[in-house]
Amino acid sequence: VGNAGSNTFKATYTPADTANYQSVADIEVRITVSKGESTLVVQADKSAFTYGEAFTLTVNVDLKPQSRSLTRAADTVDVYLGDPADNRQLAAAPVENGKATATIEKSNPHYPNGGSADITVVYNGSGSLNKSIGSLHLDITPAPGSAKVSQEGWTYGQAGASPVPVSETNGTENVTYDYKTKDAGDDTYAAKKPTNAGDYTLRATFAATQNFKAVTATADFAIEKAQPVMTIAPEAGKEIQVGEPVTLNIALKG
Repeated sequence: VGNAGSNTFKATYTPADTANYQSVADIEVRITVSKGESTLVVQADKSAFTYGEAFTLTVNVDLKPQSRSLTRAADTVDVYLGDPADNRQLAAAPVENGKATATIEKSNPHYPNGGSADITVVYNGSGSLNKSIGSLHLDITPAPGSAKVSQEGWTYGQAGASPVPVSETNGTENVTYDYKTKDAGDDTYAAKKPTNAGDYTLRATFAATQNFKAVTATADFAIEKAQPVMTIAPEAGKEIQVGEPVTLNIALKG
């Protein structure tokens, strides 16, 4: 019946009774064909994966039963994160032989965050088919975090230096610290910061985020023994005679 839209065909009438009737050629037949309807079948190479991994979508543009006689023309699909009205487009892909594919990398500015994500695919239609929409749900697991921490030591009696946390994945806004004597078991970690001289280990725990799991980092440090300052002097105001015992006042500082 031709393409969607208005179609004009030429027909020839050949009578059954050729003895009494002539054939008639070039009879115009006008037929208006409406666009067909399509359905989208959207699939992913993996519906559950870890944040940061690339994933590939495959979109099949299928004719609905009442339109099976129509020929599909090459066109495009647009892939969005969530509602297309939010304009978070992930990809645009051509439809070839009724199929389109798109691979979404972590570098994509609209790559979905950890948790769950709804993907919407819009087929833009063709000369034979109307526009249609499909969707797909993805589950995204947070990735392992990475972090490090450093801790300068100090001398007994001084104010302790503060830890320096670094994490490009989890950030440093929610970090907790605990301490143990170096080489002691991990079950001895405690939140109280040590004050006595000795060798210690600091453990920093970086809280989980939407995209990354919680992660810990450790650093060894030492509190050095202080150097005392001693002052020794005879008892003030007392005259010392030869042969007499001497009383000394000893002051220890530091």
